[in-house]
Amino acid sequence: MTDPSTVAPPSRERRTPGLFVAALPVVLMLALMVTGTLWLGLDAVVLLVAACAVAGVIALALGVTWDEMLEGIRSKIDSAMPSLLILISIGILIGTWTLSGTIPMIVDWGLRSIQP
Repeated sequence: MTDPSTVAPPSRERRTPGLFVAALPVVLMLALMVTGTLWLGLDAVVLLVAACAVAGVIALALGVTWDEMLEGIRSKIDSAMPSLLILISIGILIGTWTLSGTIPMIVDWGLRSIQP
């Protein structure tokens, strides 16, 4: 008898989605955002999670495993993180400059240097 831990799980055949299936999550997300925020007054985060759930179900139906989806999410976050950290750092710097009076002082100096 073979050890269950050494047996590979059955591989699922991955299929390539057609145009309709590929566009369905995007169209559904747009429809949910418009109807949910404008007419129903729902929070956008809830609607985005619902659209992500539909996209996940479609991916599972196409043969993508949960681990592959998590790896794809992680790789996209890894590639976006340097840009996000730069934007966060700039936001913190601008906030501290505004609170300390540096930006108002620079604006005042700039306005004083302009002769009418």
